[in-house]
Amino acid sequence: MQLVHLSDEETQDVLLRASEIAAISARQDSGSTSIEAFLAAATEAGIPRAALEQALRERSISSRTFAVGEQVFAKSADDKFYLATVVTASPDSYHLKFLRGGYATVPTSDVTSGQLLPGQRVICEWPHWGAWECTVVNVDESAGTIRASDGWMNTETFPMSEIKMSAPRARRPKSSRPSVDRVGGWLCAACAVAGGAVGSAITWWLTR
Repeated sequence: MQLVHLSDEETQDVLLRASEIAAISARQDSGSTSIEAFLAAATEAGIPRAALEQALRERSISSRTFAVGEQVFAKSADDKFYLATVVTASPDSYHLKFLRGGYATVPTSDVTSGQLLPGQRVICEWPHWGAWECTVVNVDESAGTIRASDGWMNTETFPMSEIKMSAPRARRPKSSRPSVDRVGGWLCAACAVAGGAVGSAITWWLTR
């Protein structure tokens, strides 16, 4: 994995996602951090490295490049990420063959690692339910399948060509507090409603 640097906000987001994957919590140091230093520190804090690497893939922070013949997840027309094989590579895009069929040229920003790991979250077409976010239990590379759990102690086998991943989550806003302008708008609307109700009551009283 090529060394890049993380901002404070990216460091927080990646730690949060890695903690969700590993089902534990962790703290992170402030400041700009290299990927390897970040992985080492977070691993010492108790977060499995595989969970951290998955979180980094979902955040698309890694600047890793992919070789011809390598398996990747790439964005398709429905904004979901499907497994594909790199046919040709250029500095700003990859020409890919998707496992489910078809070729496409995809920007590098829409391509991430295709490594599948136990514990990873993917979307599968669960029987009788449809698209469902599942957890990978094991991977059978030779058969081209995975076994996944629905989170309710049920498992099913799915072809790798049919699984998909959601796009990386949007960055959380820095503050959930409403803006001053929005609060002012709410107050004005409340006053207008209250004034109208009072006016209606007075009119009703005078015309009884």
